[in-house]
Amino acid sequence: MALVEALTGFDHYGPRRRGDRFTVGEPMARKLRDGGLVQIVEGAGKHPPTATGNPSSASPVAHHSARKTASKSASGEKPRRKRTKQEAS
Repeated sequence: MALVEALTGFDHYGPRRRGDRFTVGEPMARKLRDGGLVQIVEGAGKHPPTATGNPSSASPVAHHSARKTASKSASGEKPRRKRTKQEAS
């Protein structure tokens, strides 16, 4: 979300007057800015401040194991499903 300030009066989910501050999604903030309707006060392309203090003591993310797949039959085809007695009749 981005905080924007209206540069002129317009209607966006209700009337917005010059100087009004409101929040919108970042893509919408960029569209309104490109249209000359608002100036972005914070968010939408501005980088958040870097964290200060000691680094986190959390463990690093573990790698997941490789995906296991069923082995193919000798001919390389899928194994055939056995038909039940009900399906055979």
